[in-house]
Amino acid sequence: MPWVMWLEAGAQILFGCTKQGHQKPLDSKDDNTEKHCPVTVNPWHMKKAFKVMNELRSQNLLCDVTIVAEDMEISAHRVVLAACSPYFHAMFTGEMSESRAKRVRIKEVDGWTLRMLIDYVYTAEIQVTEENVQVLLPAAGLLQLQDVKKTCCEFLESQLHPVNCLGIRAFADMHACTDLLNKANTYAEQHFADVVLSEEFLNLGIEQVCSLISSDKLTISSEEKRVEEEALVKNSSACKDYLIEAMKYHLLPTEQRILMKSVRTRLRTPMNLPKLMVVVGGQAPKAIRSVECYDFKEERWHQVAELPSRRCRAGLSSVEAYNIKSNEWFHVAPMNTRRSSVGVGVVGGLLYAVGGYDGASRQCLSTVECYNATTNEWTYIAEMSTRRSGAGT
Repeated sequence: MPWVMWLEAGAQILFGCTKQGHQKPLDSKDDNTEKHCPVTVNPWHMKKAFKVMNELRSQNLLCDVTIVAEDMEISAHRVVLAACSPYFHAMFTGEMSESRAKRVRIKEVDGWTLRMLIDYVYTAEIQVTEENVQVLLPAAGLLQLQDVKKTCCEFLESQLHPVNCLGIRAFADMHACTDLLNKANTYAEQHFADVVLSEEFLNLGIEQVCSLISSDKLTISSEEKRVEEEALVKNSSACKDYLIEAMKYHLLPTEQRILMKSVRTRLRTPMNLPKLMVVVGGQAPKAIRSVECYDFKEERWHQVAELPSRRCRAGLSSVEAYNIKSNEWFHVAPMNTRRSSVGVGVVGGLLYAVGGYDGASRQCLSTVECYNATTNEWTYIAEMSTRRSGAGT
């Protein structure tokens, strides 16, 4: 929109913006001109304005409401509180008596916490500590100051430890902090071995304990844990039944365990197990024995023990296994068939070798073998309906 300057003689001069940046009188019918006028934004304007309003508040100037909590009285400006807090916005713009009252009492928040939050409204500054976070977060939730609530959640997340994660989880659940709740629960699952030693774990109810130990994301070194509290077993027939079922399961051979399918025999899938990628053998330009391991957490490659024999697409019936603890390769039972470009995969603790070439025929194989590490044996299982090599398993 052009600016108009009136002169004493009654004439007028129009100033405006043009597409080429030149000044010229504007036609009032030119609707496309305004979009070419630059808009200046001062990033410091709001900060300076709030600084002045806070100074006015500290001098009790132009304040039109007093917020009271316990014996604390805090002078403020309705428009500032309403602009930053949906809670105060609803209070001052609705039909409630507080919209006209000069003094408003808030019973759900203590005086010092309320002062901190009103100071934040004017300054955008707040300090979250171990001493104040448990009163600050619910108060911020009440006043709907979401940025403060988020800061409190981030602080509690940074404080997660096996001795307090269950308490933080319960606190997050109580105040509808979904993200913090999920992170505290995940932390408890990943550090379960240490969490069970904490006082918070001993104070959990039976339903909470069952919910935690039944998680498929639980990280534990072994399912076979010693029962420390014998009284619990003696006084619960259901607990005895579960223990007997677990004992029977662990005494079964691996291939029979697969047949026992229930929620209690389903394998856990913990989130924080170390993830490694192993590259075995290859061609450079001849077959090589080199083996490298990539650690995704450390983001680097490690050289591990070399293969006993050179490998490139296999092509043999011999099989070697790697012991990660001793960093050694050792021979195990050979397959029943020579296989090159074979697809392999692990299901239920058993290793399957699928298809490939045996070198005796130009056609790939349809046979499948299964290796049981407990018995150190390869056995044929049902053939595939289609011949395959290099199968993605």
